[in-house]
Amino acid sequence: LVYCCEVSGRYAEAREVLARLVAVAPSSARFQRLGGVELHLGEWPAAKQSYARALALAIRERRSDTAAILRQYKKADAAAAVRGGTAAVRPGSTGAP
Repeated sequence: LVYCCEVSGRYAEAREVLARLVAVAPSSARFQRLGGVELHLGEWPAAKQSYARALALAIRERRSDTAAILRQYKKADAAAAVRGGTAAVRPGSTGAP
C-alpha cells in the first residue's frame, strides 16, 4: 500500500500508513521509508527525526547500511537547518524523552 501511494504521488497517505506501522511494529526500514516520505512532503524536522530513529534501530538490528541512513539523516538535517526547522533528535537516539 505504501509503495502504491508513493508511486502515485499520494505522499500524505503513505505517511499516515507508515506512521501507523511504526507505532505498531517499529523497524529501521519503516522509519527510513517514513523519513523519505516526509522529505517529499517538505517536513524536514519530521524527516530528520525519522532518520534518527531509523539509525538507532539499524544499529540495534545490526544492519549493514547504517552509513546510508546516516547520509539521509544529514540531508534532512541540512534541509531543516536551511528552512529554519530543527528536531531535537540526534543520530543514535530513539527520540524518547
